[in-house]
Amino acid sequence: MRNVFYIGGKTSSQIPIPVMQKITNQYFINNKENKMKKLLTILLLILMLSLVISCNCNTDCKSLKTQAQLEERNLELVHQMWTEWNNRNIEFFWEVLDSSKYVYYSPANNPNPDPRENIIEGMEKIWKDAPDVSLNVKELMASGDKVISIMTFSFTHSQEYNGIPATGNKIEVSTINIVRIEDGKIIEERESVDTLGFLKQLGYKIQPPKQN
Repeated sequence: MRNVFYIGGKTSSQIPIPVMQKITNQYFINNKENKMKKLLTILLLILMLSLVISCNCNTDCKSLKTQAQLEERNLELVHQMWTEWNNRNIEFFWEVLDSSKYVYYSPANNPNPDPRENIIEGMEKIWKDAPDVSLNVKELMASGDKVISIMTFSFTHSQEYNGIPATGNKIEVSTINIVRIEDGKIIEERESVDTLGFLKQLGYKIQPPKQN
């Protein structure tokens, strides 16, 4: 049995087999260690990346949860507001409309808003002039500090309304209302009413201006 390992041709070198085995074993050990080091480095990088993503996700999730909770509270407040409107609960509006900040725009782009007192007086006048008036909310949508209401007002024109003699007509008026809420109080309200449709239901004739 040979106890040497030959390298090369005619001028081959002789390396004892035990020495060659030792060299070979050391090569594979070193190669294995290098692979393990690379694998551990990759795993460490993946772990660090996962921790960073997890932290960012937790922060984002908490922020989204807080936002969702705020919007849910705002939706509940506005839903209650329209319920109290139908209940003719004027005291609720004195409480929920912020005494120092509240303003009302109608139409929504009106540059001259009304203060809280004017709006509450207007509610009482509507309830008096249209005793069977009711508000029907079609849809509520929240976005940040705002809540959008799509709804209709329905009543019977059974008595004079804003100087217009009673017609007995059933009136339904569409409106879009946007409120802005701060610390549980309504500080701004913008409303656009289908005034043209309302006047047509009262019997007004809509005609183009006469040509000169």
